[in-house]
Formats: sequence, structure tokens, C-alpha cells
Amino acid sequence: MPQGDQSIGDPNEPDVQKGPSPGVQNDERVRAFHTRAGQSHAEARRLLTTIAVGSLGVLYATLIGKDAPELGTLSKLLALGIAVSMALAAGFGLAAWRADAAWAYDTAKHFKDPMKTEPPDTIWHEIKNWGDRFQVALFSVGVFLAALLTVKLILYGESPAGLGILVSVDWSTVWLAAQALGGLGIFGALATLVYGVWRERTQRKRAAEEERERRKTEMQGLLRMLLVEIEENERQFRGFREREARITNAPPGYLRWGVWEDARVRLAQLLEEEDALSDLARCYDMIQQIEAFRHIDRDRLEEQEVIKEINEKLPSAIERCQTAAKYIREQVPDATGASLPPSDK
Repeated sequence: MPQGDQSIGDPNEPDVQKGPSPGVQNDERVRAFHTRAGQSHAEARRLLTTIAVGSLGVLYATLIGKDAPELGTLSKLLALGIAVSMALAAGFGLAAWRADAAWAYDTAKHFKDPMKTEPPDTIWHEIKNWGDRFQVALFSVGVFLAALLTVKLILYGESPAGLGILVSVDWSTVWLAAQALGGLGIFGALATLVYGVWRERTQRKRAAEEERERRKTEMQGLLRMLLVEIEENERQFRGFREREARITNAPPGYLRWGVWEDARVRLAQLLEEEDALSDLARCYDMIQQIEAFRHIDRDRLEEQEVIKEINEKLPSAIERCQTAAKYIREQVPDATGASLPPSDK
């Protein structure tokens, strides 16, 4: 027999756990997106460093080789600016790479102490951040100067003064300019960027759709099982109204909430509407309270008093079951209730 105070209490204050808070529910998703952000950052740094280093050698071969165009003063300054920008971008990228590894190593050592919960504030983290910023800025400058040089070589010829005058387009010069631009990795960078963005977007969209479908399928499965349990309890409530003797004569375990006990934490993570979880919790709170009150110590209340108290609560209990069942049917239109097997109790 249940012990202690078995009174029904305030039905508007359900004493049923509702699972973790929204902040706790989102921890896994937050960590997943943080991990993905770190991976994207590392991929971008590696790509920029690779393009910057490769562009230096190809730029030298393109502009210094025997087929290189005759460059004037302005073109030489632009080419020099490109070389310096790309060299510095590669250098800052390597520095950020090295600082990132050193920071991760120091952080791992730091967390060997179980008393420490925050990552250490080291110079390596600042070097990594500033290295990444300078790399992006200098690479952007190099790309901009490369574009200026390309436009100048395509649209202008080189005068003896090196400033250039507008002339007819020389397609051999255009080809050499295109080689210079390609040597900087601009074409490859653009193609890689477009493909990478498309692939990233496609993969994220597919992964998000698969995750939504998986969560929806899991949620619907749990709701289907809850519907069976809720409708079974509602039938028992109606049986109490038809035959009052069942209220006190039915064996323990006549009302069920085992599925709810097993599923409520996961449902708290899957259900997007907080009101829906509250409706389910209120429904099962009433079920549990009535079941406990049915077996209250007879030294405290006479049988007829128990029947009277429960009869007063049955309309509210049935209404809560109907509200919960209605929500489940809205989420799972083809859900059907069924009878539960006999209790083992």
C-alpha cells in the first residue's frame, strides 16, 4: 500500500518530471556546430595557405620566364605587391597553424587537473586569432592586386614609362595575363570556393533533413505508445464512473504510466511545443494521483469518502486524457489506440 500523504492536492501543479531544461537539451547540437565551425576554420586556413604558397612559384615562372610580357613600372609594383601579400599570407597561416596546435596541447595538459573547468588564457590563442585575421586580410589584398594587374595587362599596353596607354587588345597578352592570374590560384580558388560552398550547403541540408526525419520518426513512435496508454487509462476512468465499486476494488496497477516514465525525458528533447509536454505531464500527474488515492490508508478515509473524492476528479482526469490524446493524433494522424495487456501486478 502507498504510504504517507496520498491526497490529490492541486491538479494545476503536476509533480511530474518534464526532462532536461531547453538549455541542456541543446548541448549536443551546440557542441556539434562548434565542432563543425572549427573544422571549417581549419579547412579555410589550409586552403588559403596552400594557394598562397603555390601562387608564389607559379607567379615567378609566369612573369619571369622567357615568354613573360614586358612589364612597366606600375605592373612591376603590382606584381611585387602580389608576391609580398601572398608570402605574408602564407607566413601568417603557418603561424596560426602552429599556434593552434600549441594551444590545443597546452589546453589538454591544463585539463589534466580535474579541478580546472575553463581553458587556459595563453598567448598561443591570441597568436592563432591574429594570424588567421592577417592571413585573410593579406590574401584578399593579394587577390585584389592580382585583379588590377590582370585588368591592366588585358586593357592596356606597356609604354616605355610603364604607365600604359589604351590600345587594341593583344590576345597573346590576354593569354599571358590569364596565365598570371591562374598562376596565383585565383581560378582554382574560385572554383574550389564555389564547389566547397555548394557541397557544404548540400551536405548540411541533407544532414539537417535526415536529422529532422529521424527525430520525427522517433517522436511519433513514442507518441503512438503513449496514446495506447492514455486511452487505456481514460477507459478505466469511464469504468469508474459506471461502476463506483471499481474505484476501490480494482487491483493495484489498474492505472498505467510505465510508457510515460520511460519516454518522458526523450520526449522533452523531441517535442518542440512546451505546452504539449505540459499537457502530457498534467494528464499523467492526475493518473498517478488517482491511483495513489485509490489505495489510501482506510484509517484516514472511509471507502465512500475515497469514492466521492475520486468521482469529483474524474471529469478533470478524463478531460486531460482527451487533451493529450488529441495532441498526439494531431502529430500522428494515423495513430490508433489499443488495449494494453493485463498488468503483472
